[in-house]
Amino acid sequence: MTSKDYRPDIDGLRAFAVLCVVFFHAGFTAFSGGFIGVDVFFVISGFLITRLIRGEAGKGAFSYAHFYLRRARRLLPALFFVYILCYIFAYLLFIPEHFERFGKSLLASVFSVSNIYFWSEADYFDTEAIFKPLLHTWSLSIEEQFYMFWPVSFLFLLKQRKAWLAPLMIVIAGIVSLVLNPIFAEHRAAIFYLIPFRIFEFCIGALTVWIAAMRPRKEIILEPLLLLGLGMILYPAMGYTKDMVFPSFNALLPCIGTAVVIYSGQAKWCGALLRNRLMVFIGLISYSLYLTHWPVIVFYKYYRFEAISLWETWSVLFLSFLLSAIMYYFIESPWRKGRLMARFSPRQFAACSLATALVIAYGGYHVEAKNGLPKRASFKPISAAFEQAMQYKSCVGGYGICDPDNEQPEGHPDFVMIGDSHTNTMVYLFGAMAASHAKTIEKHTVTGCLSVYDNGLACAGGINATFDSAIERKIKNVLLVSNWNPLGQSYAADLLLEKIKHTILKLKAAGMNVYVYGSMPLMQRDPATCFERPLFSSCEEWMVPPDYDRQVAFNRQLKAVVVNSGAKYFDVFAVLCHDGRCRAGYEGRSLYGDKYHLKKINIGAYIFMNYADPKTLDFDSLFKGSGTGHGF
Repeated sequence: MTSKDYRPDIDGLRAFAVLCVVFFHAGFTAFSGGFIGVDVFFVISGFLITRLIRGEAGKGAFSYAHFYLRRARRLLPALFFVYILCYIFAYLLFIPEHFERFGKSLLASVFSVSNIYFWSEADYFDTEAIFKPLLHTWSLSIEEQFYMFWPVSFLFLLKQRKAWLAPLMIVIAGIVSLVLNPIFAEHRAAIFYLIPFRIFEFCIGALTVWIAAMRPRKEIILEPLLLLGLGMILYPAMGYTKDMVFPSFNALLPCIGTAVVIYSGQAKWCGALLRNRLMVFIGLISYSLYLTHWPVIVFYKYYRFEAISLWETWSVLFLSFLLSAIMYYFIESPWRKGRLMARFSPRQFAACSLATALVIAYGGYHVEAKNGLPKRASFKPISAAFEQAMQYKSCVGGYGICDPDNEQPEGHPDFVMIGDSHTNTMVYLFGAMAASHAKTIEKHTVTGCLSVYDNGLACAGGINATFDSAIERKIKNVLLVSNWNPLGQSYAADLLLEKIKHTILKLKAAGMNVYVYGSMPLMQRDPATCFERPLFSSCEEWMVPPDYDRQVAFNRQLKAVVVNSGAKYFDVFAVLCHDGRCRAGYEGRSLYGDKYHLKKINIGAYIFMNYADPKTLDFDSLFKGSGTGHGF
């Protein structure tokens, strides 16, 4: 881009966009829709890239090698630097599970497919955003994918003799992309992360190249147009929420607003809103600011392990701006137009970039392959008794909870355990108990599915069939294990209690003994992220769950329904909680796998150590339907 082509107002627009994103990620409620800043960037990219290609192609000067070299010099040095910093901090702070996922996301980001990776991960097992320092690279991957196909496609259209063909095909591509959004609206993660559903945003920017050439007769009209365009961006930035279907038609307002701002950005007076020194400076560092702000927020919140104050939030943002300015002056600029660009020939730069990318990619692969490098953590020694309590087997000679390919004793299982992912957390506790008493447990797990008849979920048919099969096979004992706690759930607690009562009575009528794994205390944050991190792992073993009184009240209701229906109840609150707090760790080990699940070995060992060993503890005594609520 020549100095003649440079428009400071577009840097000001970049500042507008990045500030929306930063304030949204910082948690400022006034910018609840600040995520639309990314869409502003997409429109800007569509405009600038299309203008550049059209201008150079018109002069017969376009070169693919030169185009991609410029993109690489613009994007890669700062991006590689952020990758390395993120790797260092993730190595020092992240627990193995989160470090392993970081490795996967790093590998995906290096190869420009992190949008596909985060889309594939956006399901029940999706890790909270606060554990994903590279989450924001999804938009960079979309940009890089755009760079892959747009030059080839656009140049092909420009070579055709009909000048109207290129803008017409861009309009058609944009309409197709936009229409795909409502068609696939049920797949919200897909339309958010995948490029076919975002093409229309780039197309809006591309069409602005032709529209911008049509200047108004009176320049004064640009003044209200610029204010209108900024308002079309600011309104969704402050009014949209993350619960809206997006992008779809909701993205048209900020995207068209961006096109209006690009068209009118050179307005004489109102244009000063974008061309002033502060906005231009923020626009210049906007790429580095976008790269750095999210990892800084993530790592600081991960370190703090609690909600951060407003003062801390502003301090984190100040650090992000400072780091961004340093990166711009010492990394971005030297590689784009400074001494480092002059020192390395295009081939040398390409070779260094490829080598760096492969080294970083291998780092991500290694972390993933080694399961998050669990040996980084140096745990404090635990007592011999706790260590012993971790050594029992959940499957012995076919008894307990065994893999299907293990040899099973003849006859029906003694127990059938039916439920959601919480069945996996009980494998050690229940399996060791059953194995010690020569009992067998058949486990049926359907993730995210409540273990009651006619639960109203998509999995209802499968759960019903599992219950009916257990009745038909005359299995004597059934364990119901699910996340009953209504906190953060969409189902009504009263309806759930009715479903549980109906299920128990139906199973009891079939001659089965029913054991219900009780509601468990859910935590505000994942305790394992504190107890199991390599450094800074000094954690409070007793924590206060969110809405504790509400959680306790529901536990009492659930327990009463279960006991009054003739079933037995494992009161997890009685095991873990006392005086408004619940035990999250023991002897420096987390009892939670995440904030929704207990940790399989640790919770079992804790109960064996403080209650009774599995040879003494049986299901009738564990599920005794009563509890003092004082914990161990």
